[in-house]
Amino acid sequence: MERLMEKFGSNELTPHGMVNAFLNDSWLKMSPAFNSSLCKKFKVEPLEFNGKDSSYLQQYNNTGNLFMEYIEDYGYFEDVPLDFMKKNIEEHYPHIFKTKKGKTEFKL
Repeated sequence: MERLMEKFGSNELTPHGMVNAFLNDSWLKMSPAFNSSLCKKFKVEPLEFNGKDSSYLQQYNNTGNLFMEYIEDYGYFEDVPLDFMKKNIEEHYPHIFKTKKGKTEFKL
């Protein structure tokens, strides 16, 4: 958590990726962001997906403490919204961007 606060100045990350898939006549939300090695590192269980229920949020870690929550839903996009993502990141974390001759560069 300390590294997150140091780099971003916040414990909120924006935007966070989520996938919506239409399966068996219903829309399901899924998060592809945490693979098994990240889950182990952050002490959360990997998400299970049964093909019937959404699978997108590890709300609590392995000790029962709040791990994450979604506080804003940006809606749905048919493709990866790169321009939206860049604008959103620049608005929330302006200190990690620098401008060089009219070009914005990302730095961490």
